[in-house]
Amino acid sequence: LYRHHERRALLRCARVLVVTPEAAERIYRYGVDPQRVALVSNTESPATFTLPRRQSREPIHPGRFIVCYVGDVDPHRGVDTAIAALPLLRARIPHVMLCVVGAESAQKRALEAHAQRLGVADLLDVRTVQPAHEVQRYLQASAVCVVPHEDLEHTNASVPHRLFQYMLCRVPVLVSSCAPLARIAKETGGAFVFRASDPHSLAQTLTEMHDQPRRVAQCVERAFAAAHGPYSFEHDAARLREVYAQLSEPTGKARVRWAAKELN
Repeated sequence: LYRHHERRALLRCARVLVVTPEAAERIYRYGVDPQRVALVSNTESPATFTLPRRQSREPIHPGRFIVCYVGDVDPHRGVDTAIAALPLLRARIPHVMLCVVGAESAQKRALEAHAQRLGVADLLDVRTVQPAHEVQRYLQASAVCVVPHEDLEHTNASVPHRLFQYMLCRVPVLVSSCAPLARIAKETGGAFVFRASDPHSLAQTLTEMHDQPRRVAQCVERAFAAAHGPYSFEHDAARLREVYAQLSEPTGKARVRWAAKELN
């Protein structure tokens, strides 16, 4: 039913913005004209994205190998997979610590209960939504930042804003094999990839990152360069301005009026 309404709406739109090429391919199957589709991704601008000045406070989990996830913790985000990898990681990286920042109170309790059942409650630190300076502290303390998305229709047609912020922060990145994440990792050479929903794969890949600091450092620099280059919002902003410029032309205005009439 949702797909029916989605198709009906998209076919009546003057222009459609997508955040990944995979999302474009998905809506082409509805018969949407590719000429009406524009890619404007969730990239970040190096000119405007700046973390607040570091606060002089006690370090977070000193001496630990911190793996950090920042963002929503709904089931499709794959945080459960990261927690399920902790029993495997305890033997390989005894000083590992998974930090999750951005959970709601009920989600925090659920994640902590999951870790308790697995016997790894001492390896998990879950925080609710934090101010920017607290997020900064976690990013600066992290050995790796992870995007563990599940392999689903939604995650295979989207990309999280946070990925590009990790890249700009020069933090090593580990992503799941969801199509957009794996593509960006391959194109940039700036991230490690594990099989989505597979805690064994996550633990193995994270162990490789722990054991290969030189390779990780090279990935970090490639990711940083990509976030200042093809994966900078300056490129996406140019495409967005082009879309609105076309809509402001007489033919574009007529198309907008037609689409509005159709929707009404």
